Amino acid sequence: MKYGHWFVKMLIMSFFAKWGLETYELVEKQMKKKDSPLKPKAFDPYKLLHIEADGSFGTEDITLAFDHLAAKYHPSRVDKEKVPYAKAMKRYDNLVKAHKTLTIPKMYNNWQTFGDPLGCLSYQAF
Repeated sequence: MKYGHWFVKMLIMSFFAKWGLETYELVEKQMKKKDSPLKPKAFDPYKLLHIEADGSFGTEDITLAFDHLAAKYHPSRVDKEKVPYAKAMKRYDNLVKAHKTLTIPKMYNNWQTFGDPLGCLSYQAF
């Protein structure tokens, strides 16, 4: 009887492991497709901050560009009749994310390695 419980536990664990790997493979395949809705857009903090992509990190130019754009695109300063509040918030959040990416070493390294400042997207999805 002792070995029966062990066998059932192993069977259940192997089922979930197989299911997890197959799900991971499906997500990876879907993300590799050219026009997949799961494929994230490439994140380019230099483009978001309207500065030259020269590989610089933590410079004064980055901070100045962020300050200029943050003052211009802050949700409280945008004309609410022309730009919806949700869109203004998303744009501002992207500016903040771009600034953090180019000023915080860990986020910069994640962006250089994985293409996203938050780290590996596959790992986040799992």
